[in-house]
Amino acid sequence: MSDGDPSIARFHAVCAPGLEAVTVAEIAALGGAEIASTRGGVGFSGPLALGFRANLWLRTAVEVRLRLARFHAPSERLLAERAREVAWRSFLRAGEGVEVRVSVSRSRLAHTGRIAELVAAAAGASPAAVAPGAQRLHARLVNDTATLSIDMSGELLHRRGYRQETGPAPLRETIAAALLLALDWNGTTPLIDPLCGSGTIPIEAALIALRIAPGLRRSFACERWPASERATWEGLRAEAAALVLPALPAPIAGSDRNAGAVGVAQRNAERAQVAAHVALERRFLADAAPPPGVGPGLLLANPPYGRRVREVADLGPLYAEIGRVVAARFGGWRAAVVNADPALDVHLGLPRQQEIPFLHGGLRCRLIELAVAAAPRSV
Repeated sequence: MSDGDPSIARFHAVCAPGLEAVTVAEIAALGGAEIASTRGGVGFSGPLALGFRANLWLRTAVEVRLRLARFHAPSERLLAERAREVAWRSFLRAGEGVEVRVSVSRSRLAHTGRIAELVAAAAGASPAAVAPGAQRLHARLVNDTATLSIDMSGELLHRRGYRQETGPAPLRETIAAALLLALDWNGTTPLIDPLCGSGTIPIEAALIALRIAPGLRRSFACERWPASERATWEGLRAEAAALVLPALPAPIAGSDRNAGAVGVAQRNAERAQVAAHVALERRFLADAAPPPGVGPGLLLANPPYGRRVREVADLGPLYAEIGRVVAARFGGWRAAVVNADPALDVHLGLPRQQEIPFLHGGLRCRLIELAVAAAPRSV
């Protein structure tokens, strides 16, 4: 909790390195204060209920943690003493198993296993008691300063519950949402993904456009805390459900040449309860076109990068086709692709308007927005 006002808590949202600015904007919109980003995460302050709301609404974070304590710990004795001062019974039930994750940098205490034992013992638990669904604790020591935090999320937040089937090199749900938000897409203009695979981009787009909280239909570790009140969660979910729109403001479509992938995307959309709102069909990239009778929107594609699906040398024609289709049929639209290999950029045949580097599963990727002419040109 806060070192000053006990009614104010300090939180940390873990996100994809490179996309922190999008998470910052989300947290600010939720009412977070003292927002500060670091590589792969964003710290913020607010009442405990804000942490609950963040788990329910953050589209781009993979985990939200609550800071429990921060103190000087140059020895095992001091670490154990200060850790015992935490009000553990507010967050852990008697005998509950915990998983303690430890990171150490430039501190006299360097044995991560021993640190985990001390923290678990202070919490009245044991690392050996870890079982599926065990509460995660985090102990971070930097320059002999210990920060103890507890995971609020449980199952990582990108696991919305709908993507039970995937194809090759799937895009994580939180990444797909972050890319859409990084491009300032809010659902009021059309969205097309002509290489939709298992449907993550159009499904996340539908959740954004329909104002569906990404955590509306899942549970969180903090709901099981003794300090958590059922009425609070019921109120938050009722509030979120009341904000859901009955229909899309603008069309969302996804297509893929692989009929099996389209079937997976359709089933994922059904589990996400957005199948009635998203048009998914089998279509070759060369046939991609804007929906009839609508204004310009956003084309966002996550094509193969070569490192996971096939060799880079084989992908030049695919990237060239993306560029040709965008230039020929999507004049006036915004268009962006995800790419992990700069050698493929030249095949797109269009200049870059902006580029956002980020990490996805340890792979260095870039969101590349292409400069598209105001009107289609012949190719």
